[in-house]
Amino acid sequence: MHMTEILPVRRVVLYKHGVGYVERSGPAQGSKVELEFRREDMDDVLKSLLVVDRAGGAVTGVSYDGAEDVQQKLEKKALVPPEKEALVGLLRKLPGYRVRLKTTANEVEGEVVGTDETEVMGAGEVTVPNPKVLVRSEGGPLLPVPLRELVHVEILDPPASEDLQYFLRLISGERKSDRRHLTVYLEGERHDLSVAYLTSAPSWRVTYRVDHGPTTSWIQAWGVVDNWLEEDLKDVSVSLVAGKPISFVYDVYVPRTVSRPVVREEVRALDTPVELEPAPETEVDTLIEETTTPTGDVAGGGRAFAVHAAPAAAMAPRSRAMATKMEAEGWGAAPPPPPPPVSGARVETRQVEGGEFFRYDVARPITVLRGQSAMVPIVQTEIQVKRELVYNGEKVPGNPIAVLRWKNAQGVLERGPVVVLEEGTYSGEGILPYTPREGETKVAFAVDLGVQVAEEKETSEKTVGLVIDRVYARRETKRRTRTTYTIDNRKTEEVALVIEHPRATGWELLETPRPEEETSDLRRFRLDMKAKSKSKLIVIEERLDSAIQATASMTVPLMEATVAEGTLQGPTLEHLKQLIEVHKEKARLERSVQKLQQTRNTLNTEQNRVRVNLSTVMATQNKALQTKYTEQLQALEQRLVELLAEEDRLQSGIAELEKRSDHLLDTWPSPRARDGELRPSPGA
Repeated sequence: MHMTEILPVRRVVLYKHGVGYVERSGPAQGSKVELEFRREDMDDVLKSLLVVDRAGGAVTGVSYDGAEDVQQKLEKKALVPPEKEALVGLLRKLPGYRVRLKTTANEVEGEVVGTDETEVMGAGEVTVPNPKVLVRSEGGPLLPVPLRELVHVEILDPPASEDLQYFLRLISGERKSDRRHLTVYLEGERHDLSVAYLTSAPSWRVTYRVDHGPTTSWIQAWGVVDNWLEEDLKDVSVSLVAGKPISFVYDVYVPRTVSRPVVREEVRALDTPVELEPAPETEVDTLIEETTTPTGDVAGGGRAFAVHAAPAAAMAPRSRAMATKMEAEGWGAAPPPPPPPVSGARVETRQVEGGEFFRYDVARPITVLRGQSAMVPIVQTEIQVKRELVYNGEKVPGNPIAVLRWKNAQGVLERGPVVVLEEGTYSGEGILPYTPREGETKVAFAVDLGVQVAEEKETSEKTVGLVIDRVYARRETKRRTRTTYTIDNRKTEEVALVIEHPRATGWELLETPRPEEETSDLRRFRLDMKAKSKSKLIVIEERLDSAIQATASMTVPLMEATVAEGTLQGPTLEHLKQLIEVHKEKARLERSVQKLQQTRNTLNTEQNRVRVNLSTVMATQNKALQTKYTEQLQALEQRLVELLAEEDRLQSGIAELEKRSDHLLDTWPSPRARDGELRPSPGA
């Protein structure tokens, strides 16, 4: 019996993460029932299959088609007839097997020896095939049987016959190569079965309609479902679950053979045998403990399958207990009648909270034909809606967006598109975000061109503190932004406008109205504007920044620019001015030293030239030139001595300035938390 014929689908639970829970139930007769699945669903089916016999019978086991495809299975079997010349090809594979052959003249029974595929001369001197099969009868001669005279072939050898049946079964199933059969074996003849399992399924979707009126507003939601099964769904209970359960595909279907190490038998041979004296004969009693494996449930509390066939009386209480538990939890029985619907479209849906999940049970069974989809109503109720205009320049510059805002008291609302009506007229559409119970929902659905908003932003910064030591310099800067929103309400009615101003870490408000609401990313300011009016909102924000740099990179121009800002005062300013003077004087002395060194290099070059000339004159006995060059060398030497003395004096001055600079850095004023002095940085 095929499962889909005797156990129709009674209930379907659809999830948002791509799985569906299918429940079949109904009476059945016989010792087994069959079910067919897609190849890709077998992992989910094997890990989730639940079978309960409410009539008290036992489920003794389940078998299913293996994971190998048809060709892989056929390669393991020797008896596979070829696609062409099937009879000759089959007989070629039967040597040694017993067969019974009937021809137009007689009947032969015996073992197949082989085939003879010779050709004979036919009419018109044309050769034609004349294949024969050679059969050895019981204790008799070899008999050639022409294949063209055969009318009946029967394989008498059981293994070969079973191979052929296996081949035919696989070939017949190859038409549905992506299908796998699963058989449930039962004990007894009459059963009341419930079979449930998970399969991959299209996610259900939801669409919303919101009608906002002057006095009342309401929301209506429809769930969109698809029939992904290979059959019609008739009068099926449907549940839609909102949430995000952990789900995955576990490879259960494909068998795994684990490689194990090969351990060789240890060789313990001796060169010669060892003989011992025999032991005295004694009687040894061998105790054999008989262990009886109890029949019943699988260890671990399983209620659906038994290792051995369990008596019906033992199985029935467990099956009934499971069924009762399932019905009590709301998963195994049709949901109770819904509460009376609100006015309008008839929506009968029971909302069930279950911890991390929220379930919509559609009260009335639905019918969805194979390959079709359907829409089912899941929510319709009045809501308390507040309409406002929201301006966010990063999303829509220049104009505010019309937004409907309400508190969700209907249970979990899944994310989906929403069409907005105002007094029965289409006004726009948007996206309703995932919203838990008691959460606030906001839907932006249109741009209001009757209100214009202009933004103007100014930025400034100033140094308010400086701490320098021998290694690092830390500068503290106040950054300020001033954003001006100019709003022009050109409409003939009053509007409530919300300005969404971006909020960044560390920025504090100054001289700005208190925002109505703050989030981690936004500050929301509310303005109530009269008809045909203009208004301004000024938002001033300030942040204190601290930057560290190497002291060596603090050049004189950079320090002078800091002083010129006019924002430092007190001891910090005095120390900075003194440090600038020290650096300036040190730089002047270093330039002087550099000039002296250049002059010395020039004099050394001249001195070398004069020595060369003097050496040349000494060989000519010219006393006048000798005297001249000697005096020049003496003068150059004297000048070099003076330059060295001057350079030593300058280097001493530079060293003294460096000591003074180090003293200024070592005695730099401590940061104090008041305007004009450095505020301590976090972690400093």
